[in-house]
Amino acid sequence: MRKVIIISVLIYLLSNNVFASSIKKDELVQLASIITSEGDLIETWEITIKENAERSRIEQLLEDWKHKDSVLREEDENSIKYASRDIHKTSGIIVSYNAVLPKNKQYRASFSIVIKGSGWDPPTQSEYQKIKQQVTEQYFTEKREIFTCLTTKPNAIMDIGYLSDNLAKKLKLRHVSTQTDNLVKTMHKKIIYGYTPLWEERLIIHNKPMNVQIVTEIDKQGDVTFTIGTPILINEY
Repeated sequence: MRKVIIISVLIYLLSNNVFASSIKKDELVQLASIITSEGDLIETWEITIKENAERSRIEQLLEDWKHKDSVLREEDENSIKYASRDIHKTSGIIVSYNAVLPKNKQYRASFSIVIKGSGWDPPTQSEYQKIKQQVTEQYFTEKREIFTCLTTKPNAIMDIGYLSDNLAKKLKLRHVSTQTDNLVKTMHKKIIYGYTPLWEERLIIHNKPMNVQIVTEIDKQGDVTFTIGTPILINEY
């Protein structure tokens, strides 16, 4: 299952064949609302906005970075990578900028911005939405792709089933499949894949739509962490 997901994500990233609505909903705000409405706290959250573009456009974006304090440059045999980040002191929100210029000019350049933070409250939400709107309008087009992720811990071990079921109910999950792993570092890991009609973007896996991934991890001390992503988790969990 996981190999199929990885291949599908690659196709999703390379093809830009995304089913997107003209009016975008903010998945992070919706997820945060569901979690906090039940009294659970959000530990960390992030969104990644990605886009492939012509090399000339990425080079122009890099010109705009000249005002930043530090831009890291890394080069290998295949590409030149640039990275920079800003920290918003009031909210603690971190905005990371990344660009990749392939040396083989047959391949398109790519650009991404990651906005992330910890905790969630009305001031954090307001600052996040302001930053997201600003960078989206400044750097991206309608061809952008957005990946959302947040983590939370249930109030008690007995709340695991309730939180998972409540998420599935409020997201109106369909086409649900489950994978369970027993690993060395963790006692238990449960991965749920599903589709919610609340959001238009989706992957097609085995001829079924998918745009939600929920990972439940229980470590050897019994601590539980939920990681929720849409349309797919693109970072390690």
